[in-house]
Amino acid sequence: MADFNVIPTGLEASDSPISFVSLPKFKFGKDSEGVITKVSGLPLLASRVLKVLFTRKGSNPLNLAEGSNFSELVGSFVESKADAAIVVTRAIIDVEDYFLGVQAKLNSFPASEMLDKIIIKSVVFETEASVKVSIIIRSVSGESALMLLRT
Repeated sequence: MADFNVIPTGLEASDSPISFVSLPKFKFGKDSEGVITKVSGLPLLASRVLKVLFTRKGSNPLNLAEGSNFSELVGSFVESKADAAIVVTRAIIDVEDYFLGVQAKLNSFPASEMLDKIIIKSVVFETEASVKVSIIIRSVSGESALMLLRT
C-alpha cells in the first residue's frame, strides 16, 4: 500500500497523494506564540470525520468499528470509475454509520461537534490515478463544511 497523508491545502504546499481544502476556512485557537492549542465546533467535527475516513477499518485494535475503506483508492488500480465511486460511497456510509453509532451511545458532545450527515457532492476523475471527492459535513447544529479530498 502506498503511503498517504492529509495536509490542509493552503496551510502547507502539498505534493502528497492526498490533500483537502475546507470551506469555510477553519479557525484554530492559538497560544501567544501562534501554536494551535484548541480546535472545537465544526473544525473538530471535520477533523474527526477525516481521521475516521482515512483510518483503515479494523486497524484500530481498541475500536475495530472505526475506519473506512477509502484508503483502497490510494496507490491502487481501480477497474472502473464506477468501482471507484462505489468505494467512495461505501467509505462515506461507513464513516457516517460509525459517528451516528458513537453519538447514540455518548450524547455528550456540543451540537456543533455532532454529525448530522455527510453528503457526497461530487466524485471527479482528474486522471486515471487521481480522484477528487467533494463532501459536505453537516453538524447537528446545522453548520456545514465543504471538504475537497484528492487522492
